[in-house]
Amino acid sequence: MRRAGRLTGGDRAAVENFLGLPPPAVRRHRLPRSLGSLVEAWLPAEAPAAEASPTRTLLDSWEDLLGPARARRCHPVRLRPDGVLVVAVSNPVLRQELSWEKRDLLAAIRALPGCGQVRRLLLRSA
Repeated sequence: MRRAGRLTGGDRAAVENFLGLPPPAVRRHRLPRSLGSLVEAWLPAEAPAAEASPTRTLLDSWEDLLGPARARRCHPVRLRPDGVLVVAVSNPVLRQELSWEKRDLLAAIRALPGCGQVRRLLLRSA
């Protein structure tokens, strides 16, 4: 049994036609586009390449420095002007491991191009 006050699609179209209302707008469904393709469409064709910076170098080399498993659980947050690299770490066990390896990690970071000014690592809970 139909509920009172509810119209089916055909009934609704008949009433709208009788009242002279315009037909409802047809919704078009588009396939989602990747963020990369949207950014490429937005940027000019001759966009200058991003300048190499210590932050960009760190982000690009992070997985090589720590390995894939550890890199997924921590990430550099920012490089302060005083040379302190703030790293967010997802759990206390990894934070403790990294604190034991700070000296070696800091040496590997300083060896990266443009990262010689990193003086200290500050490990924070994420």
